[in-house]
Amino acid sequence: MLHFIVHNLVGIGPVLILTVDGEGKKCRIISWPWKPSDRVFVGQSQGHLHYMSEYRDDTRQMTELSIWVLQDYHTEEWVLKHSVPFLQLFGRMSCHVEDDDYNVVTIHPDHNMIFFVRHWDLKLKSYDMDSKEVRTLRTLGVGRQNILPYVPYFSESSVLASKH
Repeated sequence: MLHFIVHNLVGIGPVLILTVDGEGKKCRIISWPWKPSDRVFVGQSQGHLHYMSEYRDDTRQMTELSIWVLQDYHTEEWVLKHSVPFLQLFGRMSCHVEDDDYNVVTIHPDHNMIFFVRHWDLKLKSYDMDSKEVRTLRTLGVGRQNILPYVPYFSESSVLASKH
């Protein structure tokens, strides 16, 4: 299944997760585990859909990143897998909602690890949910950069199969 975050063009924030099968014939909407924030990420790891979102305090400051896992597609049962304070991830207690200080890039397909970019110092970082370790992987260079994950599709293609 391919998973898309569909944003409301009029309102603020994502409103749903849209799933489409590999043939583009079956489509489904999956509900959010809780009220979505402005910035969310959906990815697949260890055979399960994961949803990451920020927690905001009463002053609208982002203070925590929450990672949810969809345990069952049929019942849409989401379970909080992990949450990490911004202080541990970024060395800051919180971030303003209006700031674009970081972006989650992807989640590791086989391990409890996320990758994100910290924009103020141009660092690509990883966070291991098991060891709770944050590592700097690379300094990206000059200026803001947009990093998008590559998501391969490993299904047999009838077009490719006929060319063998």
